[in-house]
Amino acid sequence: MILASDTDISEVISVFSSLGLQAAFLVPTETAMKKSIIDATHPARKYLFSTGAHDYDNQQQGQEHKVMLSSFFVEPETLKKTETSLYRPPTKKGDPRIWFYRLGSYAKAYNLLAFIYHHGNLYVINCSNADVMESLENGTSPLFSALNISNDGLSPEANELLGLLTNIGQKGWVPSMRNGDTGVGFTLESLLGISANSSKAPDYKGVEIKSSRKRSSNQTLFGKTPDWKQSRLKSSLEILLERGRYSEQKGRTQLFHSIYGHQPNSYGMQLEVDFEASQLKQYCNLADRREDDVLWELSVLQDALRKKHRQTFWVKTKTRQRNNMEEFLYHEGVYTRGPNIDAFPLLIEAGDVFVDYTIKQKPNGSAKDQGYLFRMKKNNLDVLFGKPKVFELVQE
Repeated sequence: MILASDTDISEVISVFSSLGLQAAFLVPTETAMKKSIIDATHPARKYLFSTGAHDYDNQQQGQEHKVMLSSFFVEPETLKKTETSLYRPPTKKGDPRIWFYRLGSYAKAYNLLAFIYHHGNLYVINCSNADVMESLENGTSPLFSALNISNDGLSPEANELLGLLTNIGQKGWVPSMRNGDTGVGFTLESLLGISANSSKAPDYKGVEIKSSRKRSSNQTLFGKTPDWKQSRLKSSLEILLERGRYSEQKGRTQLFHSIYGHQPNSYGMQLEVDFEASQLKQYCNLADRREDDVLWELSVLQDALRKKHRQTFWVKTKTRQRNNMEEFLYHEGVYTRGPNIDAFPLLIEAGDVFVDYTIKQKPNGSAKDQGYLFRMKKNNLDVLFGKPKVFELVQE
């Protein structure tokens, strides 16, 4: 029924992502408005369950088991008190229903409604109302105070981190604390007092930090090992032995290659999104056949993306060589919240998100990998994260 909305949901999701607002969406039909009942769709039920607001599966049928939630209609300048009923009628299977009391005074049929649950209250947003959406985009909406987030979309932790990053930017050029490609990230984390570790959790109080050199056009999103149990090849060593090449320069077999969904790389390796099986597969095009190598469950990848990038500062860095040493200038911070995980497999299919293999053979014959890195082009980050917030860290 979302497709029946009179408003483009993709534009709304982009705004919500920019502000870090996670919501569920409904579109009331004319019948729903007349009968004062809206079907609680699967995404809406899933959202209510995941936020702890309500569990329809364990709700009995009938009016006596109706659950009421304190609620507010979000206006451009105020919040109007209302209530929301969550119930399952006694007829048939008791299909889950939801209704926002006095909705007729706030919205019309086929308007796009979003609702957000926070600390016992449900906040209903008419996304088809241009004034409501403008108040969200310009930071004047009363919703920001209600949800305890700043009107620039930054959480308290992100604001704290921004202050630290600005202090580092004001230091000017700083020498690298480690040689090689990882020096830019290691140096920034050292300046922030973050110790190096292998944890997959965000770096600073729930905020992920990603730094990169200006010359790089790609950005690492996260790393995720294939599902070995379901894959034909069962380890990095097996991948290396089948797909790797011997390097005369390094004196070892290695596989440092990017793999895309829209075309095979020079080794014949390619990605395929299998939407029916909800899997991402990496296969190889051989002269007379196709061989499937490894796979990932899409839900696992989407979950990794969501957990890693609930909040992220992408720190842009300039580099220079001085006295035979690389130096960094951390000059810009780009802040994003809430990735659009539904767009993720589509971007893989289009070749905008790709996988880097980083496998080499050790002298003892075993394989060492630096992670199976999911990366994307920097200029497409807004597709996943909405319109970012950009902050200059240094005045030049």
